[in-house]
Amino acid sequence: MKTNFALTVLCAFFLNSVSAQTIQTCTTENFSGATAGWTYSQGAHVGDYTNPAAGCIDDRGIITPGVGGNNPCNIQTPEFTSTGATTVNLTFDIIVLNANLKCNTWKDYACQTSVDVFYYIGQTKYTGVVDQLLPPNGPGNPTSVFVSFYAGNNLPAGTVYKIEMCFKPKSGVGNCIQQNTKYVFDNFRNCETSSRPINERSANTSTNQDNNNTIVCSVYPVTTNGATKITANGDADTKSISLVDMNGNIMRSVSGTTFIVFDVKGMNAGKYMVQFEKKNGEQVRKPVTIN
Repeated sequence: MKTNFALTVLCAFFLNSVSAQTIQTCTTENFSGATAGWTYSQGAHVGDYTNPAAGCIDDRGIITPGVGGNNPCNIQTPEFTSTGATTVNLTFDIIVLNANLKCNTWKDYACQTSVDVFYYIGQTKYTGVVDQLLPPNGPGNPTSVFVSFYAGNNLPAGTVYKIEMCFKPKSGVGNCIQQNTKYVFDNFRNCETSSRPINERSANTSTNQDNNNTIVCSVYPVTTNGATKITANGDADTKSISLVDMNGNIMRSVSGTTFIVFDVKGMNAGKYMVQFEKKNGEQVRKPVTIN
């Protein structure tokens, strides 16, 4: 896959069988730095906006025209190289704003809006999801969208593929005029899930494993070098994720999620820890350096 992607992390979840384990490979993109390989409908671009779901901080994402009439807005990813995935899980943020992209204009969709997901292997197009309804947007509502599709045997290990997301009014709605409206697409995450024999586990895979064989995933970047965001990936047993200083003071924290992008713009340079608190009370910490 393209090396300009923000993060690639492998997580291993051991099964009861001694002969196999479930491997989850995740790639994220938060558009905070240089991006390449993404393509979009005419009128869309990577640009700045103020993020109402994160305290109106300055942020970056793919800015798309509001989906009007029956004309869809398409976003296509760079290439991925499959690890032998049978299931692909996508998570991304959608934020609906007025065309001026101001934080105080956050609002709901003008009509029921859905997403179709396709994946391409060469010139062959496969259908992943059709007409999945997006949850309500606007104040008081989450921005995150989760989409999952079963690829079966279409993505054997080493297969190069792309994903396309098509945003449109839900089937049956008809024309939907959304004047003075833009969508922001941000914090994309693609997680492939596959099973492998234990002896095929890569020696280069670095994970943290507790006594219950639960794997806690990685943090990126571990040294910011000018980046303004830190991406943290937990596992299914993660209760909360926090950014703490070396004295144990909590600088940022979020509960009830296994994935978070911390904004560190303006924070003092120095060493910090990303702390994963698990549902059983255990904690796992990973060091990061903010420059």
